[in-house]
Amino acid sequence: MSDQDVKNIVKMPNSRFIGLIIVVIAILLVLANSFYQVDAQEQAVVLNFGKFQSIEEPGFHFKLPIIQKVYKVNTKEINTMNFGFVQQSGMDSTYRGVPEESNLLTGDSNILDIRWSIQYRITNPRDWLFNVDNGRVRSDMGYDMDNREKTIRDISQSVINKIIGDNSLNRIFEGKRDVLVIQALSEMNDRVNKVGLGITISLVEFDTMAAPEGEVQSAFSDVTAATVERDRYIDEGEVYRSSQIPNAQGEAQRIKELADGYAIQRVNLARGDVAKFTSIYEEYKKNPTITRKRMYYEMMEELAKTSANIELIDKDLTNFIPFKSLNTQGGN
Repeated sequence: MSDQDVKNIVKMPNSRFIGLIIVVIAILLVLANSFYQVDAQEQAVVLNFGKFQSIEEPGFHFKLPIIQKVYKVNTKEINTMNFGFVQQSGMDSTYRGVPEESNLLTGDSNILDIRWSIQYRITNPRDWLFNVDNGRVRSDMGYDMDNREKTIRDISQSVINKIIGDNSLNRIFEGKRDVLVIQALSEMNDRVNKVGLGITISLVEFDTMAAPEGEVQSAFSDVTAATVERDRYIDEGEVYRSSQIPNAQGEAQRIKELADGYAIQRVNLARGDVAKFTSIYEEYKKNPTITRKRMYYEMMEELAKTSANIELIDKDLTNFIPFKSLNTQGGN
């Protein structure tokens, strides 16, 4: 056997071994990319060749390499956006006003400094990923942000501007702030649903609602103080009203019970009189003359008991027989 044959025999196993290693590595890579984990805070959107396939819940899942692609979205995180102010972090949290966002025009052409915050959560990861372009854009304040975040900010500012513009200054300050919050929350969610952002706004909170800094701020403070004072008097009146109503209801119930008792008493007396008159009538039918005389004597007896001075006059008015009292001895 020549040296060349020996070399060929030695090389052949080496080439096969290397090829086997490559195949094993390729299989391991495929398997490694075929499984993925979705965390408890996430949901996964699965695409087949770029077309929506499914939304997967937390846990371990299998995917087809190359064919399927997975996008994970945090659907439990609560995101916050501030409007009209910027929270600056440091040793102590401080706030810097942004007049370009916070100065809003009311329905009666007054300017208010209104700063608010919203909180939202991604509730439909498919819509969040694909319904609105997620490219970077420059905001009105001059810094870059996600186009979806820019859309949320535009919707929130539009709704607040509309609500403030639909109300006069007095209505805003004298009205209940929670009414404005409920209206803003409803309209914001309506608009994000129409756009298909895939989010739900859970909170709208007004941080500041006052006059812009300057000479008019003191006048606004007086208005606010007067409104608070008025509400205090209203609350005190409600407390007094609440305390008096039970007393009045109790008195009304007492009077009603007295009236009911009196009515029962009168009915019983009337029934007794009816029974008495009925019995007298029955006796009268039997002996009219005797019964009539007895009734006359009983009437005179009752009259004598109730009258102190009685004068008896005969039917021809020819004789007076005065009696000072039928109830005393030795009367004339």
